[in-house]
Amino acid sequence: MQAHAAVGPCEEQMKYLQYMGLLLVGLLFFIWPIPHTITARGILTCLCLAVFVYVASRSESLGESLRKFGLPFVLYMLFTLWIVLQALFISAETAWALKEITGQWGNGFIALCIGLSVGISMGKSGVLRSNVLQILLLALVVHVLYIDFDQIIKFIKAGQFPQRLSARGLTEGLDKINYLSSYLLLILGTEVFCRAAYKRRMLAIGNIALASLILATFLSFYFEETRNGTIVMVVLLAVIVGLLLKEAKFSMRKPVAVLLVLAVIASFVYISVKADQRWKTFEETVPVALDTEHNRAWIDPSKYPLPRLPSGDPVEVSAFLRIAWLKEGIILAMEHPLGVGFGRNAFGHGIKNKYNEESGVAHSHNGILDLTIGTGFPGISLWCGFLVSLMFASARQFRINGSSAALLLFLVVANFALRMAADSIMRDHMLQQFMFLVGLLYMFMPGEQIERTTDG
Repeated sequence: MQAHAAVGPCEEQMKYLQYMGLLLVGLLFFIWPIPHTITARGILTCLCLAVFVYVASRSESLGESLRKFGLPFVLYMLFTLWIVLQALFISAETAWALKEITGQWGNGFIALCIGLSVGISMGKSGVLRSNVLQILLLALVVHVLYIDFDQIIKFIKAGQFPQRLSARGLTEGLDKINYLSSYLLLILGTEVFCRAAYKRRMLAIGNIALASLILATFLSFYFEETRNGTIVMVVLLAVIVGLLLKEAKFSMRKPVAVLLVLAVIASFVYISVKADQRWKTFEETVPVALDTEHNRAWIDPSKYPLPRLPSGDPVEVSAFLRIAWLKEGIILAMEHPLGVGFGRNAFGHGIKNKYNEESGVAHSHNGILDLTIGTGFPGISLWCGFLVSLMFASARQFRINGSSAALLLFLVVANFALRMAADSIMRDHMLQQFMFLVGLLYMFMPGEQIERTTDG
């Protein structure tokens, strides 16, 4: 025993590295969506990778953990191979595509490696796993509470709630804020399910604190007024309620609890829809937006005037642009079945080359469409296969041992997949945070049976 201690790092040193690493991960997760933090992000990324790869390499469960890699990671590597080969041999803009692969996909791969190494480093310790989730929860809570308090203060000063665009938060754009609110609500929703169905906790917070955070997150959704985020979240909350109906064991209280949850969700939807004035002209906007042959505003809204509705009112800008981009993007994807090259702005590159006009639009605000245009039908098939295989793997693990990490992974992947259909999120910190959570939760899924049995 003494010889062994002299050779390798002692247990105290490893614990120190683990907790220091957790602090670094929490800081990285917090500043990931904050603009103008490239240097800090780069430093923290390198530190997190170095610390946790080292700790993971010393883990007794390393070999067991590596054997867990299955179909999802095979598809992930095949997708990576495809976009590199496509950039080299198919894309007409090889230099641009390779730069995007290095900058965007490369950073996403590093984030995945950090998540995997953190998951391996924590082993089967329920305390360490809980600490990881709680530090991520804290990072998200700070962002969400900042939005809430900022808007409430503006309400106090003005006597009425401010307009949607005033909800800036610490990020760039309302959609960026809403991604964080969505992650927080998924974590809290998973916690509610585990407590109600299995009398088990993954977060060391009381029920009152949990309920307060849920209300604060709903309030942030109200301030953000993101239609796509609201729709996706209603779907995922309905999934959690459905699981409660199936799994919960609290007989007489079950109908009351489920009805209460449904009432909260219904109220949330009603208030969100009533607060968002953009729904009123949506139906009239659709046919105008589909007429891309007789207007060019969708190419560059700053260059061409926006069309008007038959009633004479202006079109709802967001809906008009998204629908027009969807139509033109589908046409572009059909014209380039093997893709134009992986990149955040594949849609803009395709439109520019097709119409010989400098487009004021970089992406289509539809991640699935952007990825299809960029990587072609082989690329989107491999990526969708990766997401679906993750959902199947997490659903299977959840059925086996009721793993909270498996349920949360399923919800996180489903959220990302659904948001891809409405937002351009295969980019920047959105992709990195997602890949980090995938790696982390994938490693957390197995082994929770022991914790569940121990907790009784």
